[in-house]
Amino acid sequence: MKSKIKSVIVLSNVLSSIMGISSNLYYQQSKRSKFQLVVVICAAFVNLTFNYLLVPVYGIYGAAYSTVLSMVLLTIMHYQFSKQCYFIEIHWDKLICWFFLSIATVLIFQFWIEGTNYSLILKILVV
Repeated sequence: MKSKIKSVIVLSNVLSSIMGISSNLYYQQSKRSKFQLVVVICAAFVNLTFNYLLVPVYGIYGAAYSTVLSMVLLTIMHYQFSKQCYFIEIHWDKLICWFFLSIATVLIFQFWIEGTNYSLILKILVV
């Protein structure tokens, strides 16, 4: 159970990292941090709403999926609004490939490698 929750939280963290690359620097460069605050408050409200709806039904999984959904929304909103600030085109094809590669790596370790004698060695090699 814990490893499934960890995978969902890792996905949320990957999305947060993409957001950091794709938009946070644009807001800082254009000195529009108040605009960034509005976007983050909207995403926090969405996260609270998803938590209110999903946690009573799905428990801890609802909270984890709520975090992922709000992080997806936050990433999309940041990227769209950063186009109005200091925008630099991102190579989304490469970024999406790395995103799916990271998801595949997490899933491979979670379902096939975790618990084997070679788990630590393979983790060290991947890192």
